[in-house]
Amino acid sequence: MKAGVRLLFGVHAHQPVGNFGHVIDDALRRCYRPFLEAVERHPCIRISLHISGWLLGYLRRHFPDDVERIARMVRAGQVEILGGGDTEPILAAISERDRHEQLRVMRARVHAAFGVTPRGAWLAERVWEATVVPALHRSGAHYVAVDDSHLRSAGVQGPLDGYFTTEEGGAMLDIFPISERLRYLIPFAPPGDVIAEIEHTAPGSAAIFFDDIEKFGVWPDTYEWVYARGWLEDLFARIEASDSIQPQTFGEFHANERSRGLVYPPSTSYKEMNEWLRSGIWKDFLMRYPEANWMHKRSAAASVRYHALPRERRSAAMRGALQRTQANDPYWHGLFGGIYLPFLRASIFANLARLEDQLDAHDPPLPVVTADLDLDGHAEIALRAERYCVFVKPHEGGRICELSDRLWSRNFADVLARREEDYYDVIRHGGDAHPERRRFPGIPSAHDRIEFKVPIDASDLETDQAPRGLFVDSWSEALVDYDATIESGKPALVLHGRLRHACVEKNIVIDGAAVLVRYVIVATEAIDGSFSTRLDVSMPSADGPGGRTTVEGTLIGGFGEKAHINRAATLALEDDALPGAIEIASTRHFSVGLAPLVTVSRSESGFEKIMQALSATLSWRVALQSGERAAWQISWRRVRARS
Repeated sequence: MKAGVRLLFGVHAHQPVGNFGHVIDDALRRCYRPFLEAVERHPCIRISLHISGWLLGYLRRHFPDDVERIARMVRAGQVEILGGGDTEPILAAISERDRHEQLRVMRARVHAAFGVTPRGAWLAERVWEATVVPALHRSGAHYVAVDDSHLRSAGVQGPLDGYFTTEEGGAMLDIFPISERLRYLIPFAPPGDVIAEIEHTAPGSAAIFFDDIEKFGVWPDTYEWVYARGWLEDLFARIEASDSIQPQTFGEFHANERSRGLVYPPSTSYKEMNEWLRSGIWKDFLMRYPEANWMHKRSAAASVRYHALPRERRSAAMRGALQRTQANDPYWHGLFGGIYLPFLRASIFANLARLEDQLDAHDPPLPVVTADLDLDGHAEIALRAERYCVFVKPHEGGRICELSDRLWSRNFADVLARREEDYYDVIRHGGDAHPERRRFPGIPSAHDRIEFKVPIDASDLETDQAPRGLFVDSWSEALVDYDATIESGKPALVLHGRLRHACVEKNIVIDGAAVLVRYVIVATEAIDGSFSTRLDVSMPSADGPGGRTTVEGTLIGGFGEKAHINRAATLALEDDALPGAIEIASTRHFSVGLAPLVTVSRSESGFEKIMQALSATLSWRVALQSGERAAWQISWRRVRARS
């Protein structure tokens, strides 16, 4: 066995719950498979590998031969498998009992696939809080890997070329610090530069790398660089030829070396995420994005209901649906976070609907409940019936912030508002003067790219001044503020608001197959103005060819098109991804403006525009003398789509 530097080389493979199959298949062809084939061709190379549980399940179903390749290398001692949370949750953001369940399910999944019990665990997004230590310890995890900056922020001054020990409430866990320098070099710098950095480590100590495997083929330009131009083969050959580099798994090093001492890292994550956060605390994403906070609190409430059931009534299907609502990707935003991706948020609400259907069978909910679910200081009102689950925020224009169709497992109010992001300044100034800001010879990392997937102009960067949702009410463009009373025993509520010289009453009720919204305006003095309600409707096809809008039965166009109709009573939204259409009908004619709600986000491939919803603003002119009233009703219901 060679003496010298111990190279600990780890990679993490993950795909978000709900991601498209063709995307995963492409990642396998361009990244997972060629990477593992390269490792197999170099038997002296040893790696530690984490595959998130949802992805591992997908690979076992669709690509069993590739999973068997990994199993062979595990049996040969060439690959070490790490555990973690099964659906890749941020462990710090879920309850202790849910942490335990996530870790337990993942351990069982790893054992079923590879016949081993993992001794190490991967922390999703390397988010560290001391509160996760007891669950990890209890699950049998002996060590995790985090960034070296985690330990530097804890005051460690010496070399970070081994593992350290922490504890919480007497539960111990060892921590490997990942080299930031190696993370930036691999796989973007020439192999010789990587080898030089590894060999710079003191003999007998560890050069520690652990990062996303998707950097090796999925990120822009990396397939050509890593495989077609032979970067990975060259690196592995140089490692094997080196007299001073000894590849080991994290587990091998841990079993044979002592801890470097005690450390207490603060709450933090990796460097780039801390830049996106500005605070270093991952939960601050829940403050920045109320939409993420809403999903998080809805999932947490469902977890409480699930764990309140007697153990014999909790099914594997319930647990699986709950754990899929805890997957981290839709809850945050940076270069990779997915809150801007509607299909990832839709997965959360779909699994939540499936879980609540099963919970309701054992523990029927009350038809109407008032509570401050999202902890914003204002109570929401929940209406529940067989077909719909509706949450209303009275103080924000009486808007429906969630309208979940139980049959279709879809929240049609799942909309992301337009807000200022740090990268808007980059867009406004036309990008960096050097589009590829290379830190070294080689190819640029996704973090260093400034690219535009589509043209973006100033109008695309406008931000919302009013909340998004369904039935957001305004009088002459001013948001209506409501107080609420509820009707006992049925899924209904009454909202009371004051306009200038008028009172408005808004009734929301779930009535069988429909959600009904009734308005009554009573003038206290003569009024003449415009009352409008905006519906931001989340449709699965967005601006794709599968969606279309009809007014009074006449085709208007796709959801991504703008239109204005002066007089109408019915509006229908048809989507090939749904088994039917949504019909919005009013007992009083309205004018309607249709426009796509589009946000600007940044991904590893560049700046892009994403349609979040079809925004339909229904307006009525209201001219009343003192004491007069106007009343009308809007219905939301499923209908058969046009043939």
